[in-house]
Amino acid sequence: MDLALGKNHVSNSMNSSNYHAANFIGHRDELKLHSCLESLGVSPNSRIALIHVRNSSHDVASGAKGDYDVHFANASPENFQDAVDYLIGEGFSVMTVGNHPTSPSGLEGVIEYHRSPHRTALLDLIIGRYSKLFLGTTAGAPSAVAFHFRLPALLTNHVIWSSEVTAEPLSYGRAVFLLKSVWRSGAQLSHSEVMSSRLPSSDRALSDMGISLQENSRTEILNGVKELLALEDGREQWSLLRHSADQEAFWRVFDAHTRLERVCKDDGAVISPSFLKQNPHWLR
Repeated sequence: MDLALGKNHVSNSMNSSNYHAANFIGHRDELKLHSCLESLGVSPNSRIALIHVRNSSHDVASGAKGDYDVHFANASPENFQDAVDYLIGEGFSVMTVGNHPTSPSGLEGVIEYHRSPHRTALLDLIIGRYSKLFLGTTAGAPSAVAFHFRLPALLTNHVIWSSEVTAEPLSYGRAVFLLKSVWRSGAQLSHSEVMSSRLPSSDRALSDMGISLQENSRTEILNGVKELLALEDGREQWSLLRHSADQEAFWRVFDAHTRLERVCKDDGAVISPSFLKQNPHWLR
């Protein structure tokens, strides 16, 4: 990553295909970015991986309550620690992003950019442009930065039945997904059962139906990061994985139960291969 910010460097590096606001970045913004990175101890040559985990602190900060509670979209930050440690070992600087600066990330070894006094929405975009990878939950605005800049992404704890309103991420061609498994009365639901049950998006309503969700584990998230890096550095091929037997079985079920057609089916997201092997109920 080149963060040597000469006056014209940022604008020249961001073409209209991936950053439509390039013409609005001024020299003062570049200086703020430099100052922010220096205050965080980030080297200009760092490979930045962004991380955002929607967790219970989001609910406190946003004042979520009543029927609009969506705690089911949360995840436990500690389950990301092994993946963070792996990325740091691979030479990444792992930086937090998010909208709630009073809430610590709960992760060791990360750079808490989201709590920096220098943080602004514009700097979020600029840093997103220069980052190399996104790790986190699909719930939360920061994942949109990954989609906008086409960052390689591991998107975890995805609530699959809400995909009819988030079909675009599932068509995103540089993402590996991990899903929250769904249980009812002690039994794990199959993919078909999940998609045909018309599950609500309310904690209270899910509880009334006897529904509980299972977060992705440390091992699942670590394996997902390893798979993403293998795909990005060419050790594995996106095109071959998309046409593997498990991927095709998963998407046959998904397409049979959703009202919205996925776009770019031959260039879309994949479900973590190791996750599907450990959770074959998602194939039926």
